[in-house]
Amino acid sequence: MPTESRILGFNKTELFEALRDYCSQTGRLLPDDVNGVVLTQNSEVSIALNSPGDESAINFTENEIGAALVMFCIKKGIPIARRAIKSLEVVHETLSLRLRMGP
Repeated sequence: MPTESRILGFNKTELFEALRDYCSQTGRLLPDDVNGVVLTQNSEVSIALNSPGDESAINFTENEIGAALVMFCIKKGIPIARRAIKSLEVVHETLSLRLRMGP
């Protein structure tokens, strides 16, 4: 059986919008004056949002980021197969959502 793969790339502006909407939906507080989005990928992808004058960053786990991106795609009408295997990858300043279907 053939496999199907798609890669959706999100820049920092789109990531921030997705995380802002995710926080709104889940009741998580997000400051209005976020000035930095830091993407890291070690064993898993994580994002830290920094605010001016605030020494502590707001951190998001890979599962939270994935949920935020799926919600963002639904909101924007970007099709995502429900049964696709989803994974995240950081490439330069872009976060990629990889979708794979098949065996």
